[in-house]
Amino acid sequence: MTERMNITLPPSLLKEIDEICDLNMISRSQFVRTAIRHYIASLDDEEDNEE
Repeated sequence: MTERMNITLPPSLLKEIDEICDLNMISRSQFVRTAIRHYIASLDDEEDNEE
């Protein structure tokens, strides 16, 4: 199940995201999901390194 959310980004960042999406043939949604997963994983990694 998925839920919809709206985000606001500056035009320059959106342009960068669109270029990456075009190069990798992925949607903006897939890009955002992947970016969020990587960010969460990096937080988990930092927490593991502190122990």
